[in-house]
Amino acid sequence: MAYINGKWLDREERQERIDLLTERVRKLVALIKSGKATEYHIDTFRKDKAELTKLKRVHKAELDVAYFTYEYLSDGLNPDNEDNVVRNSDDGTPHDGIENIAKIHEEFFDLCNYVNHEKRNARLAIAAARGHSKSGMFSNALPLHQAAFRKRKYILIISETDSLSKKLIGWVNKQMKFNQKLREDFGPMMHESASRNEKDNEEAFITTTNILIESSSSGKQLRGKRHGAVRPDLVIIDDPSSSNNEGTKEAREKLVHWFNSVVVPIGSKATAIILVGTMVSATGLLNHVLKRKDFKSSFHGAIISEPTNPQLWEKYCEIYARSESMEEVDEFYAQNKEALEEGIELAWPWRWTYRELMHEKVNMGTRAYNSEFRNLAFSEDEQFFFPENYAYYHYYHENGVAYVVYNDLKIPIRDLLICGAWDIAQGKNARSCYNSVITLGKHEPTGYIFVLDEYASKEPAHVYIDIIVKKIKQYRHRIFNVETINAQHEFYRQLQEAVRKEGLYTCRVNDVKSHRSSKDERIQSLEPMLHNKTLILNDRHTMLLDQMAQYPFGDYVDSLDALQQAIEGVFRPKTRLVAKPNWI
Repeated sequence: MAYINGKWLDREERQERIDLLTERVRKLVALIKSGKATEYHIDTFRKDKAELTKLKRVHKAELDVAYFTYEYLSDGLNPDNEDNVVRNSDDGTPHDGIENIAKIHEEFFDLCNYVNHEKRNARLAIAAARGHSKSGMFSNALPLHQAAFRKRKYILIISETDSLSKKLIGWVNKQMKFNQKLREDFGPMMHESASRNEKDNEEAFITTTNILIESSSSGKQLRGKRHGAVRPDLVIIDDPSSSNNEGTKEAREKLVHWFNSVVVPIGSKATAIILVGTMVSATGLLNHVLKRKDFKSSFHGAIISEPTNPQLWEKYCEIYARSESMEEVDEFYAQNKEALEEGIELAWPWRWTYRELMHEKVNMGTRAYNSEFRNLAFSEDEQFFFPENYAYYHYYHENGVAYVVYNDLKIPIRDLLICGAWDIAQGKNARSCYNSVITLGKHEPTGYIFVLDEYASKEPAHVYIDIIVKKIKQYRHRIFNVETINAQHEFYRQLQEAVRKEGLYTCRVNDVKSHRSSKDERIQSLEPMLHNKTLILNDRHTMLLDQMAQYPFGDYVDSLDALQQAIEGVFRPKTRLVAKPNWI
């Protein structure tokens, strides 16, 4: 469709008009070049050229939702329009052009095109981090596109609350009334005065082309929804969940039941259903729908690929957290920028740098950061560990001596019984497990066990031989455990040899050939020590804390496994000196 002389042209009519104008413009150009054109010919040429440009713009936008969004809803190509989806930054930095669109948005628009003209009754589930324009594309641009081209008759937009869904349809309403470029190409889909429209309020409105766009909220009764004889043919569910309706197992089950029994059956065979949101819990609605076979799923965090040197970022975050000004922080970043940035790939680098994301992590805390930016969210009743409730110490250095400080205790590290463990990973791809080395120190008089050091990365296992030797030299381990199940015995042998060559004779390197219990049982055995504040953590060990917060739903448990193995070293029976009996 294109609005020409007060008439809508569908795609076939538009193509005929494009062909006609293309030929006429070609002839007029030849006439102008020959010098025989009159003012009438030149004026006709200008009008035909302008109309042809408009027709081609609309023609392309019909099958390309990204092009539609950039053409009508971006600051770059429609700067006079308010509330564009694609906006310049607050400091005036121009937004990404369509030619170098972020990968996450490229996938979003591909999904929009899929439901637009490939599979009109598609079912989509999209999980994406906050601040990545998922609502702008699926709940703003897509329904506006579908209505502009008369692709749907009844669009229903659902959010967690009525006020949120009203804002979403209110944005579409405003664009139809006041986006001048859109109105010039598609005509007056809504009259500016609400009283002139058949229906026009916060909850619903009907366009001049007889399309109903309505709002609703999670948990509402939706059965029997109709616009005339038409059931909803596009249902968009945008962020339907929060801690309010997914905070308990019963609440999550109730929301999932509502979705399956009310939302999914609401339409007809031609109805498309799109669920878009950010994870609120590990077993909630979004996670349930992502796993359904009848839904095409898309999952995104803010970070595609983590940095090669996570330990440097731990140091950076430590400096950022304790510094009163940014001078020391900026200096550290500048000195280590190349090493810090190595390996990083972001979903939307125009909007977020990794450095900015780390600032968010420090400021909002790991749990909120994981939920908002990594799509790793867990309700309290889903968690096994609660890192925010456990005990933490900090390091203190004085006269060249390192201390751990906890409550009123100030203990030299040299006074601790030091044990460590290595959880070996041999994979080489991005999804393989982490190699993890944990060092503990037990204070015999009090029984406190301090997690002194964590080193975890996806570096190859053979690199860890040298890393562990350096750790043993630094902390003077008494015991170091290495799991040798499966094909890992060779690394244990190499570590033993390396320790001997370096003259570290007081460290006993043990091979752990088998376990009496499962991995989950071993990891869960840590909880009483953490709860009782016997096992004392350090907030610099972000990988370990992340894995605690995400257990048992997280992808990795390597640092937790290494921690448990190190604990076994602490509890290992000590060698005793016994006086020689007189009778021997």
